[in-house]
Amino acid sequence: MELLEECKLCGKSAVLQNSHIIPRSYYKRLKRESNQLLIIVDSDEIEPRLSNSDPKEKLLCIECEQFLSVKYESYGTKIFRTSKNVIKQDDRITINGFDYKRFYLYFISILWRASLTSHDNFKSIDLGGEFEDLLKFCIINNRMKLGRGNSLKIDHFVRLSVVRVIDSSNNISDDLIKCVMMNFRMDISNIEKVAIYYLMLEGFLIVYSLSPGKDIHDVRARRLPSQVVSGSSANIMKVEIGEFKEIREMFNLAINKSKKHHR
Repeated sequence: MELLEECKLCGKSAVLQNSHIIPRSYYKRLKRESNQLLIIVDSDEIEPRLSNSDPKEKLLCIECEQFLSVKYESYGTKIFRTSKNVIKQDDRITINGFDYKRFYLYFISILWRASLTSHDNFKSIDLGGEFEDLLKFCIINNRMKLGRGNSLKIDHFVRLSVVRVIDSSNNISDDLIKCVMMNFRMDISNIEKVAIYYLMLEGFLIVYSLSPGKDIHDVRARRLPSQVVSGSSANIMKVEIGEFKEIREMFNLAINKSKKHHR
């Protein structure tokens, strides 16, 4: 008889599935194109490594697995790959017919799973039970508002920014950039209490900025560079590896950690 455990999303007792923290399709595509991908984790104990494995943990029942797959992943995993309704320019990628809520909650679902898992690749991500429950509420109810009669929305507190990382000098090939999977947290301001979580997938850097804001007006009005906002189209800016400190430090981290572990 199979063990029944509580599903982390719906709360029902069920046989839990081996849930992928990062959707499996990213790993499948990378393995198909390059056999292995470079995993970079924010931990002195874990070196950057080539890997064929994709982190999994028993988190969800089969119904919730299917719910996430149909509701969010079927859209989110394809949005950066499709050529339909996409205009590519020298400095940006414009996506028309954009479904902001579906896109946003897709990436929120990844952050939520990364916080829940005990896997070493995500050990630096710990949002706390209360915040995890808040994300879970939005995910399972497919909504941005935090409650009835409440004008506050989850994207007032978790800002999502996306850029396409490039290297025009070709010192780092675009194929290599797209084969790097990187995630870690950086606290950039103790005064403003801003926490930053990074995730890099297929050449796109996804930045989660978590901040309570100074007051209710600041929470609603604040907007970050390259932030994805509600609308029928999205502009994803192209950014040179060396242009933003965060991106440069991420690649320097990979280089330094590789040297440290191979002396």
